[in-house]
Amino acid sequence: MSALRAQLAWLVRGRANTVATLDALSHDLRALQQKVEAIDRQLRTVSRDLEVGQASLRERQLDEFDRVRDAVASATDDLSSRISALHARLGVSS
Repeated sequence: MSALRAQLAWLVRGRANTVATLDALSHDLRALQQKVEAIDRQLRTVSRDLEVGQASLRERQLDEFDRVRDAVASATDDLSSRISALHARLGVSS
């Protein structure tokens, strides 16, 4: 008898319960999808910022390298000029 009562109860309320459960699951799924989309947007923003930061760092590194290279070239030119002047003053041929 109880089995029959359970079956009748499911027939009466089962569809409504199933629909309510599916609605709740659908709502939870939509909320999760929105969270995933928000995280995805944040990740894209962070990735874009990181790329810009890396490009900026690379530019600064290249600028610094150019300054060091120019300083070394200037020091080398100055040293060569001084050595040439010293050789000329001492009468040494190179």
